[in-house]
Amino acid sequence: MPKVCIVGDSHVAALNLGWPQIKADFPGTTITCFAANQTLYDGLVVADGTLLATAPELIERYEYTSRGQRAIAGDYDLYLVCGLKLAPQQAFIARKEYWSRHGGAIPATAFEHEIPDAIASELRGSTAARTLAKLRAITQAPTGVIAIPRPHSFDEPEPTTRAMVRRSRLLADAFEAACRRVAEEHGAVFLPQPAETLTEDDAMESKVEFAARPKEDPDRGHKNAAYGAIILRHALASFRHGDT
Repeated sequence: MPKVCIVGDSHVAALNLGWPQIKADFPGTTITCFAANQTLYDGLVVADGTLLATAPELIERYEYTSRGQRAIAGDYDLYLVCGLKLAPQQAFIARKEYWSRHGGAIPATAFEHEIPDAIASELRGSTAARTLAKLRAITQAPTGVIAIPRPHSFDEPEPTTRAMVRRSRLLADAFEAACRRVAEEHGAVFLPQPAETLTEDDAMESKVEFAARPKEDPDRGHKNAAYGAIILRHALASFRHGDT
């Protein structure tokens, strides 16, 4: 019976909500979630072959989301690390910093080298990267890495040109390359956000239909059960079929 452990932050909620929609397609699979704000993860320590929550608030969140457990065991068949500051915003920051240094149009070669390097440098200090390192202290089991979803917008889409679409794709590719690099450094596999969840004109923007909250809410990052079902299906299917 495949046992899956999902470790992450508030973005785990979408996966948890989406699981009932796809559960029948993965018979015998069980999923246990350990979710808490990324600021609490300094309280997660390696202890006796497990990752043990030691800080009171982290214990409370882990016991609530996992239904009673405060320690992540090393005997799961698959681990998924979700969110935890593996953020697409780092791509926008890296692009802006490159432009500030060099000015003018950004050459395509920058999206192949300098910008992914800058993104990866930041992501290596993320809570996700630190959690991957801790996981490797207790298990060598297959591990997938899921980034924070790309933001969505309730605004009317602006007219786009082929050049704008291309630049968006270049930035998305740079972000994914950086995430892939950081994941591989910990023997894990980066699972990119599926194309079906992204807008046609902007590879750095999620479709609004996957928004978890209404237009009146300023939160443009969290996603709903439909999004979670797609992400989780892709993740589980990738490892089941050996696509990773």
